Amino acid sequence: MFALLLGMSIFGVAITDIGNDNPKWKYVGAQECIPGHKKSGFSFTIGKKVFFKQKNIDGTLGSICSY
Repeated sequence: MFALLLGMSIFGVAITDIGNDNPKWKYVGAQECIPGHKKSGFSFTIGKKVFFKQKNIDGTLGSICSY
């Protein structure tokens, strides 16, 4: 259990570093998305679905998986 939590934490830090350095995220449900860079940011997907969106620096959410 500890290894799972540690792995998730490290993955979260890595994703935040690729994004806008804001550690705040929001669950957005299962949204269809192809992984990689786009206008709305970088998407990490599981089965071509994105579940969490990093908030903008001003706290807004912005578009999800916008090409």
